[in-house]
Amino acid sequence: DFDHDMVKLCKEHSIFNQRMANLQLMKAPEQMVCFARCDLFFVFNFHSTNSLEHVLIPVYPDSKELTVEMSSDDEKYGGFGNVAKQTYEVKEFDGVRYVELYIPARTAIILKETKEEVKAEKPVKKTTRKRTTKKTAEAPVEE
Repeated sequence: DFDHDMVKLCKEHSIFNQRMANLQLMKAPEQMVCFARCDLFFVFNFHSTNSLEHVLIPVYPDSKELTVEMSSDDEKYGGFGNVAKQTYEVKEFDGVRYVELYIPARTAIILKETKEEVKAEKPVKKTTRKRTTKKTAEAPVEE
C-alpha cells in the first residue's frame, strides 16, 4: 500500500539524514506544497476538486531532471493513473531552473532528482620561469 511504499522509499534515500526539508513552492490558495529532502521532491495537492496544470516547481541549480518514483494517483493505490511515470527535463526561466508538472487534485507525487554531471576541471599547469634580473651598473664607492 501507499504508506508502506512511501516509508520504504524514504528509507532507501536516507531522507532523514537531512535535518530540515527545503520548501520549494507553496501555493496556499491552491492548497499545494512542494518540499525537497536529499534527492527526493515531494509534491502535494490537497485541494479536493482542483487539479493544477503547468505548475513550475523550482529545482536545485545542479538538477538535470526529475523522475516520478511514485504517486498516490497510481492505480495500484486506488487512483486514476493520471500521473505518468516519466522523467521531466529541467527548464530555465528568468534564470531559475524548474520542472513543469500536472498535479491532480488530492494527489501526492514523489520525484527523484538526477544531478548534472560535474565536469572535472583540468589541473592548471604551473610554469616555472627563471627569474631574470637586470644588472645595473654599480655606483662607484667613495672612500
